[in-house]
Order: sequence, then C-alpha cells, then structure tokens
Amino acid sequence: MINWLKKLFSSPTVTSNDESSEKIITLETKLQQLKLELVDRTHTINSLQQKLQRQEEKESIQLQEKILGEKEKLFNQIASPISQLITQKYLLEVEEKPVQAKDILLVVKRLINVFEMEGLTFIGEVGEITNFEPNYHQSLNSNIDINRGDKVIIKIVGISYQNQVIKSSIVEKVIE
Repeated sequence: MINWLKKLFSSPTVTSNDESSEKIITLETKLQQLKLELVDRTHTINSLQQKLQRQEEKESIQLQEKILGEKEKLFNQIASPISQLITQKYLLEVEEKPVQAKDILLVVKRLINVFEMEGLTFIGEVGEITNFEPNYHQSLNSNIDINRGDKVIIKIVGISYQNQVIKSSIVEKVIE
C-alpha cells in the first residue's frame, strides 16, 4: 500500500495543486477506511479465537463428564460382584471359613459379563488349539521356537479391547 502511494505521488505528470490536494484527500480517506477494516477484522479474529477457545473448553468439560459417567456406570455394574469377592476373601483369610469354588466362579462370571458388555474381548479359550499368531500369542516357554502358523494350545487367555491386544494369550507349541 505504501509503495503504491509512493508510486502514485512520484509520477511525472504535472497536476494542479487542487488536483493533488484532492488526490491526497481521497487517498487518505481510502487509507483510513482500510485501517478501520483492518481493526475490524482484527477484532473479528480475536472474537472468533475467544469463541473457539470457549467451545474447546466446553467440549473438554463435556468429554470429562461423559468419561466420568461411563466410569460410574462401570463401577455400579461391578460393585456388587467385587463386594462379594471381598466378603469371600474375609471369610477365607480372617474367619478361616471355607469358601466354595462355585461361589467364587459365579462372581467371576458376573464380572466377566460386565467387562464383555463394555467391549472387552478374549483371545481364544483355555485348551483351544489354534495357529500361532505373534500379534495375539506369546510362548509359555521362551526356549522353544514357535513360528507363525504353528499349532499351539492356549494355556492362558489373552484380552483385547477395541481391536487392540492388552494381554497376549500364553500358548504352548503342540508337539505332533
């Protein structure tokens, strides 16, 4: 803009003082309008940035509230089975009363059901024979080489959540 103004005033054409004054006034007016537009745009940008920041903070709070709500839902679902396990632990360790394995299994099954409803999945079943897949399986014995596709038996079930392995299944090579 400044270069343009310099160019305009340095032109070799001869004009009268009135014409020059009129041009200067016109240019100053245009310059003032442009400055006002710039200030207005800067104000608009600042306003939009503040609005965006408030929106991001609002969404962050909503996300935190949703996460807390999901946690609360999960904890409500597992509260009863966990309190039963704690009671059975007390009976066994403090009062030295026998605890029935079937009672513990019922509680564990309830817990497993809750976690499955929340999206936890299990990789195989204990005793299942399958092909070795290093992304899902880990050898029980590190001294024995197992290659992809080798027959293995699952000794400890693996766990995944949202298609990501949390814990690999522990497997043993099937000797044929």
